[in-house]
Amino acid sequence: MPAIITDLALIMVIAGITTIVFKRLKQPVVLGYILAGLLVVPNTPFLPSVKDSNSISVWAEIGIIFLLFNLGLDFSVKKLIKIAPTVAPIGIFEVSMMVITGFLVGSVMGWNQLDKVFLGGIIACSSTTIIIRTIEELRLKTKKYTDLVMGVLIIEDIVAVLLLVLLSTISVSQNFEGMDLLYVAMRLVFFLILWFVVGILLIPTMLNKLRVYLGNETILIVALGLCLGMVVMATSVGFSSALGAFLMGSILAETNFVHQIEEQLKSLKDLFGAVFFVSVGMMIDPVMLWENIGLVLILAMTVILGKTIFVSTGMLVSGQPLKASIQSGMTMGQIGEFSFIIATLGLSLGVISKVLYPVAVGVSVLTIFLTPYMIKFSEPFYEFLNKHLPEKWLSAIENYSESTQHVSEENEWKKLVQSYLTVILINAVIAVGIILLGYHIILPIEHQYIRNGRLNDFMFFLVILFFILPFLWGILNRRIQPELYREIWNRNNFTRGPLISLKLLRVFVALAVLTYLIAKIVSVNIALALALLIIFIGISVYSKNIKEYYNLIEDRFYFNLNKQEIIQRQRAEKLRGLLPWDTHFADMRVSPSSILVGRTLQSLSLREKYDVNITIIDREYEKIYVPGKHQVVLAGDLLTLIGDDEQLEKVRKLVETSPKIKSQSHEKIELGKITIKEGDFVIGKSIEDCDIRNRTHGMVIGIEKGDGTRDLNPSSNRVLEADDIIWIVGNLQLINDFAKELKATNPLNTTENIKVENKI
Repeated sequence: MPAIITDLALIMVIAGITTIVFKRLKQPVVLGYILAGLLVVPNTPFLPSVKDSNSISVWAEIGIIFLLFNLGLDFSVKKLIKIAPTVAPIGIFEVSMMVITGFLVGSVMGWNQLDKVFLGGIIACSSTTIIIRTIEELRLKTKKYTDLVMGVLIIEDIVAVLLLVLLSTISVSQNFEGMDLLYVAMRLVFFLILWFVVGILLIPTMLNKLRVYLGNETILIVALGLCLGMVVMATSVGFSSALGAFLMGSILAETNFVHQIEEQLKSLKDLFGAVFFVSVGMMIDPVMLWENIGLVLILAMTVILGKTIFVSTGMLVSGQPLKASIQSGMTMGQIGEFSFIIATLGLSLGVISKVLYPVAVGVSVLTIFLTPYMIKFSEPFYEFLNKHLPEKWLSAIENYSESTQHVSEENEWKKLVQSYLTVILINAVIAVGIILLGYHIILPIEHQYIRNGRLNDFMFFLVILFFILPFLWGILNRRIQPELYREIWNRNNFTRGPLISLKLLRVFVALAVLTYLIAKIVSVNIALALALLIIFIGISVYSKNIKEYYNLIEDRFYFNLNKQEIIQRQRAEKLRGLLPWDTHFADMRVSPSSILVGRTLQSLSLREKYDVNITIIDREYEKIYVPGKHQVVLAGDLLTLIGDDEQLEKVRKLVETSPKIKSQSHEKIELGKITIKEGDFVIGKSIEDCDIRNRTHGMVIGIEKGDGTRDLNPSSNRVLEADDIIWIVGNLQLINDFAKELKATNPLNTTENIKVENKI
């Protein structure tokens, strides 16, 4: 048998045992996986060990791909744009400070440059998986601060993906020069924009066209094909497989199939994720870990204190209340899966010291273990600060928080410049991407069939020009915030110079893109002249036709990006502006056994009883905005509610917690028969009138007459007669009791009238 099969069997058995133990101890199962990895290495006595570590490493790489793909599915660009003004500065500040802190700690330890850089990356990012699971287990989803934590985690995940790319580049090139890093960052931004825009433009359209063929099995295969295809594409241009998986997940997150994909992918993600975390444990040297236990404790304290301080500070500076800031900071005081991935990257490239990996895992295990206690302690810690901080400080924090909540007006110039740069950048990136695609794919194909070099170049130029003309038109002529532009133009003469500069920037970028295309064929001077001529003739003369083509592409992009979300956003924004100070939105999934199921909103009276309003009911096949009083709640509905923490917590118990029902389970259901004797009180009564269902916790499935005729599944109106044999499926003891009652109430009945058939 191949070693990979026996190794996988060993891993799954040990991991299954350890996860059951950790579940029983109410600890994260990730720690169980890591322990399983420690138990299956060759150095562990009394246990079989893994034989082919290289194959396990390949499976672990697949695990990383699935983890990042699933993370991308949870990521929404629209949501990021919405929360970015609040949480992006917090996340970037916190990650930057933790990277610097790690670098400083490494300097104190006397480590080399790469060890210090990797240590900063390892301790920079909190564990999204652990935080989400802990919040769910502690039933804190309705707390207002958890939305802020989730937003910062999204920013952290994005920065972590970028860190992976930068660390890979630094490790390979061994170069820390600023210009080289800037080039890598610009190249990364270029490909991110290109892949995402083209992906949103093409993939949702393709999936919607093929909707009729996309069952559960097919959508899983298609999604995995797209994911692995993007992984190959990303690695082929010099980026990590993790980046490709995350990017494809984020593209599919904007489609109608995201929930279906997540559901079908869950088992695969859990399987390969388990293998990855087991492989993490396999690479730990327990002896080395024990020898550096002091360093583990120092770094764990650094992570807990650093993240608590930096996240809380960022929250306070952004205008969040003191309580939410403290709770957010103490919730994020751990490191997790990205730390493992970064450490694995450094170890696989052979650029970090061997001691760093087990130390990083030790810090992660310790901080993950402490996470639930840190979250529980956050509110008492806030109460302590609230009592002991000077009143002047508390008043200043409260006033600052309230003042920042009122700052809603955006600088007009900033808004206009952002709009111009966004349009110019996206269109330029797509145009350059088409040119690069042409050079690497179309031109080699042309060389195979067209031997004439000049003709070949001319044909290539015409083909590429046809595809990029709409985007050149977008750079030059697309209307960008026309009313705001006109208002600033008419304000005074001093503002007209910068506005003209924005127009000139559009011309310059369009010329640069065209010159880049033509310069591959002729000299730069001739290319520039031809570019001017093309802009004048192609863009001006055929402007109307090109505009229609461009608008068609742009409309399709925004349709795919915002499908079914525009109305929801508009309504939510209107409601959000009316929210009282302490209220916020919360999503809750209706449990199948919730007491809300099958009842109208009017009968539930949530507003009257709990001061909570249901604003949206989201079902698999429809969204109901501001539902009416006669709307019925169904199992599986996702309810969007408005209320404060206390009110929402009370309603959550009704929505998500199963009601306590006196159990009648564990009854032994059997088949019995009772013979009706002359004088029994049931004679002349219907089955329903005899109340046999309630008396026996069962049902009458047949009646047999004395002459042998049978009535299968008799009606509840069927009248019972003497000598009828009624067959009942129900509780054996209750059937016996019913038979005894018949005998006890009939003095004429002196014979046994029940026989139980143990057939069920």
